[in-house]
Amino acid sequence: MEISGLIQLIVGIELDFLMLTNINSHISRNYERGIDMKLPYGYMIDREANIALDENKCETIRMIFGSYLSGLSLARLSEMLEEKKIASPTGKARWTPAMLSKLLFNRKYIAVVGMEQYFAAQFEKDRRSKIDQDTGNRRPTRYDSRNVLSGLFVCGECGRSYRRVQRASGEVVWRCANRVENGNMICKNSTSVLMTELISYLCDALDSDEYNALEVKERVEMITVAQSGTLELELKPQQAMTHV
Repeated sequence: MEISGLIQLIVGIELDFLMLTNINSHISRNYERGIDMKLPYGYMIDREANIALDENKCETIRMIFGSYLSGLSLARLSEMLEEKKIASPTGKARWTPAMLSKLLFNRKYIAVVGMEQYFAAQFEKDRRSKIDQDTGNRRPTRYDSRNVLSGLFVCGECGRSYRRVQRASGEVVWRCANRVENGNMICKNSTSVLMTELISYLCDALDSDEYNALEVKERVEMITVAQSGTLELELKPQQAMTHV
């Protein structure tokens, strides 16, 4: 396994654990204060009185993510769930598009669907926001997440830009352009970086709940990938450098 893949696995496990731990701690504190707190959809109290995943509802959540990524609109998703007689989080027969949107972009569900599928949904949301639903044409925009990262992502060994590459499995990674074009003849030690790892890193470094290409363009000067696989973020003037 590549270093970047191992980092993603560790981060994913930690996120799953922390997500449940933080929700548990938050609800427990409010319970002690006498405040009635509702659990997020897909979570339940187990026999040991701990917060746990409700597998039946988690199957619904995974179906929602999978169907959205396969191309279903929020309106069609709402119809599908009603046809399957799956009640909404409020107990009503119909899920509203707003309700589905809130679920799809809530980071609490990383613990249910995994980091890769969660971020895939965020990119799909970004892609759809750039499409005119009436004409099917792309809306004009100055900012594109791929272009933004292509101009900022640099190899610490040879100085070339990193290039977005999609593997046969569909997985997206960033690799040094020299490695892509010349193998390891010139750049021998540069590492590949998973797209999901990069997006997670940027969200943490910029203290943002979700990836925003415009924010990256405005705040980030350069992202350097050291030979060790460490990412070094250089922010524009008035901001500090962050290492991970």
